[in-house]
Amino acid sequence: MRRVVLAALLIAAACREKSAETMNPVVPPQRDLPANRVPAATKAQARLELQEFEIRMPETLKAGHQSFLVVNSGKENHSLIVDGNGTHVELPQQLPRGDSAPLELDLKPGTYTFYCPVDEHKGKGMTRTVTVQ
Repeated sequence: MRRVVLAALLIAAACREKSAETMNPVVPPQRDLPANRVPAATKAQARLELQEFEIRMPETLKAGHQSFLVVNSGKENHSLIVDGNGTHVELPQQLPRGDSAPLELDLKPGTYTFYCPVDEHKGKGMTRTVTVQ
């Protein structure tokens, strides 16, 4: 009788193991999911900081395509306008405190003025003259 019970237990255990494998098959990871893709190379962004009442950025830039991350590290809302050498570019909206926005520019050699147009910040010193070479 013990042999029959032991055989029945072994058969039941084998059936349970087999059904677990078919119910939960091991599948290799999906390589086409976005999270598993190798990211494309990103452009290097220069940081441009807006604070009360200054703009922190280099005084000179190289001519050509420039990619900035405009960061409001101040306490008030700020924005940015770039004027000079036939260029007039502005952020589409004000940046609240702690917010940031990308800014792409194609600059020719010359002089440019970067300033904040919000609440007369430019008159309070929130302006920067930059030379592009």
